[in-house]
Parts: sequence; C-alpha cells; structure tokens
Amino acid sequence: MAKESEISSRKKTQKNMKKNINKTISINGQLIISKTETGQEYVQFLPNNPVVGQVEPFRRLAHSQLLSNGVFDSLTKRRKRRGHPIFRASWASLSFAGDGYDYIIFKVPSAMRYMLHKILRSDINKIANYLVKEGWSK
Repeated sequence: MAKESEISSRKKTQKNMKKNINKTISINGQLIISKTETGQEYVQFLPNNPVVGQVEPFRRLAHSQLLSNGVFDSLTKRRKRRGHPIFRASWASLSFAGDGYDYIIFKVPSAMRYMLHKILRSDINKIANYLVKEGWSK
C-alpha cells in the first residue's frame, strides 16, 4: 500500500501537470499584413466570429514567421531573468542569474567618461576581492 506522503506528492504532480497542459484553440479569420510608413510590417489577425473571453489577451515580444504557403507561427520569447545584485561597487553590480550566466553591469554617467579606465579598474578589483572573500574564486 502507498504511504500518505506518496499519495499527496502524486496529487501535487497531477495538479501541476493539469496546469501545464497546452490548450489549443482554433479560430477562423483573416491574417492581414500591411507596411507602415517607416517600412515595418504590421501583422493583424481578424477573427470571423469574435467572441470576448475566448482567449487570454497578452502583449509580449515574439518570434513570428509567415511561410510562403500562408502558414503563420508566432512563439513568444522567454523573459531573460537576471538575478538580483549580490554585490554593489561604486559604479558596478555583480549578480548570478538563473539563466546560467553571471552579470557585471556598469552604469557610469557620460560626464565621467574620461575616468572610465580608473572606474573599471577599481570596481573590477572590488568585485574580484568580494569573490575571493566569499570563496567563489582563489
């Protein structure tokens, strides 16, 4: 017989699976492609029978393609998630992100551009010392 903890974990897994199921909705209509004054292509889909609440509205960046046979695909881009800054120097911040990259971001006013070489050197040294102190590097 299964233990209660196994049963509850199965139920949680089943709930998560239900949440992640892709819902496919088929809508008939027209795809209209026009060019703006600046030369950008504007793509618009107009359903034959619009029904309020049929799909959940969204606004995101996407990769879209229109094939020569008229098939149109659009896939939303995943958001790039940067981690929260772990260490802040005078003009730079260090963060470890969930996307597998480490970020060092510098933000220097353009009026201080003449000192950029000194700012880079000092802030990089501060970040390197922090990493050594925390045991991330030797």
